[in-house]
Formats: sequence, C-alpha cells, structure tokens
Amino acid sequence: MISIDEYIDTRFEYADDTGKYLIIENSLPKGGLKYTYPNGEEYVYAIFWARITNETANPFELSIEFPSDSFKLSSSPYNYFKIFFPSEKMTLDKVPLLNYGLTGLDAILDNKHLNLSSLKKTINSNENSFFML
Repeated sequence: MISIDEYIDTRFEYADDTGKYLIIENSLPKGGLKYTYPNGEEYVYAIFWARITNETANPFELSIEFPSDSFKLSSSPYNYFKIFFPSEKMTLDKVPLLNYGLTGLDAILDNKHLNLSSLKKTINSNENSFFML
C-alpha cells in the first residue's frame, strides 16, 4: 500500500456529534513547469489533489465552484492563476507519479478538453474520494 503522508500539505478533521470525522487532506503541488499556450504566451502550472474521507454515518454532499475567470495573486499584481478540475480520476496509485499521473496535460491546458470549474459529488459513509485541481 502506498503511504501518502509525504505528499500531504494540510489535513483538517471535523467531528460530528457522535465523534466520527470528516477528514480533508490537501496535497503539495507537483508541476511548476513552464507551458507555452498555442498563441505563444508562457505559463507555469501546478497540480494538486485533495482527498475527503467520510467516517460519519451519513453521506457528505460536496459542492465546490470556482469562477471560470483568472484570479490575481495578492502577492504579485502581475500574476494570475486559474483553478479547474480535470476530468481524469485521481487514485491512490497516482500519488507518487509525475504530475500525479495527470495525462494529456497540453490538451487540457490548451482548453481542448472541457475544463470544469465546479465539482459536485457525494461521498458515502466510510468512503473517501480523491480529485485533482
């Protein structure tokens, strides 16, 4: 079994009334490589994953939505970033891989594939769910 502890940046635990937890883990970034858009503009990308573990007795409804526009970095007024959820499924075996195993990166970044800025899913009791962003 793969240990993911070395890839985790933050971990948050939220207890319900019975003492069972909803656990949210966020990864460290991978990537940081330069990417050249077809029009010649250069960018840098980073890939993260998150895992939500539902130890409670009830399903957890997850809904995340980011604006499809770019955000300005507060620390650098000339740098912007954009967040989206690739449609490729994240799994535990991809954690140690380059770019967390995300394939077809040029097509994703070229906007040739639908880049979703929202995510909705149900995480059932005693299950977990991974996703990339």
